[in-house]
Amino acid sequence: FGCSSNSNLEAMVNDAKAAADAAKASAEEAGDAAADADAKATEALILAKQANEKADKAYGVARAAEFQANRNGKKIERMFKKSMYK
Repeated sequence: FGCSSNSNLEAMVNDAKAAADAAKASAEEAGDAAADADAKATEALILAKQANEKADKAYGVARAAEFQANRNGKKIERMFKKSMYK
C-alpha cells in the first residue's frame, strides 16, 4: 500500500468538482436549448394551424366562386339559346 499526500488527493477532488461543475453547466445549456426548441416548435405548430385555417377559408371562397361562375355560364348559355330561337 502506498501513501498519498493530501495535496494529491485535494487536487483529484478539485479536478472532479471542476468536471462535475462543467457537466452541470453543459446540462443546463442543453436544457435551455431544449426549452427554446420546444417554444419554437410550439410557435411553428400554431402558425401551421393558422395557415391551415386560412387555406380552408380560401378553398371555401374558391368553391363559391367556381359555383357562381358555373351558374353564370349556364345563365349566359340559356340567354344565348333564347336569342337564337327568336
